[in-house]
Amino acid sequence: MFDELLTIPNLLPKISGDGQHGIDSQTVRNWQNILGNEKAKVDNLEMVLAVVGIMKAGKSTTINAISGSEILPNRNQPMTTLPTLIRHCQGKKDPVLSFVKRQPVEEMVNEVKKKLVELKLNDNLNMVNLNNEKDGQGLINQILNNNYGFFKEHYEGQKQIFKFLQKLNDLVRLAQDPLIDIEFPIEKYENINDLPFIEVEFTHLANFQEVDRGTISLLDTPGPNEYGQGDKLRKILEAQIARASAVLMIVNYNNLKCEAEGEIRERLEGQAGLISDRLFTIVNKFDQKDANSMDENEVKQYVATTLMQGNISQERVYPASARNGYLANRAKQEIEKNGYLPDDDEQGWIDDFGKIAFG
Repeated sequence: MFDELLTIPNLLPKISGDGQHGIDSQTVRNWQNILGNEKAKVDNLEMVLAVVGIMKAGKSTTINAISGSEILPNRNQPMTTLPTLIRHCQGKKDPVLSFVKRQPVEEMVNEVKKKLVELKLNDNLNMVNLNNEKDGQGLINQILNNNYGFFKEHYEGQKQIFKFLQKLNDLVRLAQDPLIDIEFPIEKYENINDLPFIEVEFTHLANFQEVDRGTISLLDTPGPNEYGQGDKLRKILEAQIARASAVLMIVNYNNLKCEAEGEIRERLEGQAGLISDRLFTIVNKFDQKDANSMDENEVKQYVATTLMQGNISQERVYPASARNGYLANRAKQEIEKNGYLPDDDEQGWIDDFGKIAFG
């Protein structure tokens, strides 16, 4: 029906320009995307939980804790360039990332190359910020020398997924350098089915046979203080959040009053009417509290009444430690599988677990 409306000449203006809330072609396209996403969720019996939060709040660690495996890297620099779906897939022990819609990114690489060639001809390549980093120099040389390996459709296992995320991350950093200034084609990924997605079995759901009738996915989204947050990305993220089955906001216990947490609140406030009944908050890093810090009840009250200004109830605020949860679950998995913990020389997380569990 919407396709027919859009093909009728002069029926709908491109953009409603009278200041009124009329129906224009862009509004109809938005409706198409919303219905398309909802149809996909119904067809797959999929519940999508959008995870939002600022950099260093612990989004990746929380997602790893929920899924039960380290599928997203924990780094100090932002790694979420594109919203990414992490989908529970019964029986799939090793994660597989799929990136089907690659052409827009490949076209961006070609545009970046044109700028790099021009900078090199003018002997200004050394002024590119990423050129001062070893990995950045390698990326620039690969693009200039036509050795840049374009993205694959599938990446299997943790190491390959990490490499994909790092590669995409560095590419976006390069494109956004002031001397290059190429915008990431985020508008090409407005439909949730076009996003990169990772399929892996969520360990907490492994023994629940009834989940065969449906599935749950986590939508990892870039935070407001991560680079690449132009108006287009903000609008698309807002649309994805509005379409999600539920929203999980991650805030840092140590930075509850910082400006970036306020940006998250402001973003969600504009959609309060749409998501207030399906919004949940994890106050991460609560294990770092001391005698002078807010206790559990005070944290719940502050987040519900002050940070979110009444748009969430205290019962939906959960002070927690995603890191402790992830480490405890990882240790439990190893003991259930092998009867003992692996040698800490082989597994870097063992030492962290030992310090927390035994001091």
